[in-house]
Amino acid sequence: MKNKIQIIINIFTIINIILILLLGYKMIINSKYSRKYVYELIEKNGNTNNYIIVKERYSFKYGEKEVEKIIQKENARRVEQYGDNYETMTLYANDFAIHMDERTYSKIKGQKVDENGNETDVIVTTKEIISLHPLKNEFDNVPYIDSDGYKYLNKEKYNGVNCIKIQLIKNEESYVIMWIDMETGFVLKEEKYNNEGVLECITTYKTNVNNVTDREIDFPDLNTYRYIDREKNNFSKGDKNA
Repeated sequence: MKNKIQIIINIFTIINIILILLLGYKMIINSKYSRKYVYELIEKNGNTNNYIIVKERYSFKYGEKEVEKIIQKENARRVEQYGDNYETMTLYANDFAIHMDERTYSKIKGQKVDENGNETDVIVTTKEIISLHPLKNEFDNVPYIDSDGYKYLNKEKYNGVNCIKIQLIKNEESYVIMWIDMETGFVLKEEKYNNEGVLECITTYKTNVNNVTDREIDFPDLNTYRYIDREKNNFSKGDKNA
């Protein structure tokens, strides 16, 4: 009888040791892949301003697919957007927003908020636009890594690439799961879920850095474009119906 009791005690002791070891291992892993580690990984290439990134986003909620291609270098930024029923291309260069599809161009405008919360339109330079868009800011949910909702899930391969898989709680209504390349720090995929665990949107990214040439951002002859004062909707070159 004593032997049986001792065997049971030994079994429980072994189980407790295993549980403690597993808990300790999990704590070590979570500490290693903390939000600080992941953010520093993303910043490995995240501050470059010379990149091409293609975002493909599919909304299950609306049944729509959207593709956005951004080409950026130190003095120009080109944004192409494609949806089911539209296609737009805008080039930011020489302090103009050049609308390639409309063959028009205008001054780049942004909004400035004063101490009373009032918004006013201000002219923005191409340099300022580019400074706001280092590569890491192109990944939709990177800002939420600093939130309290950060959680490391595991290491997992995506399209053959070794990734860190994390979960971010954006708000009470949604959370996001991200796959981050362990070598480059590029976000490869994001899945957005509602608070009931229903998948609402998938976004994938294809990224290339430090290889953008002038040829990939062709600056057009503005003599063939019409200038528009967007605030006044005033065409100063040519006729609106030309």
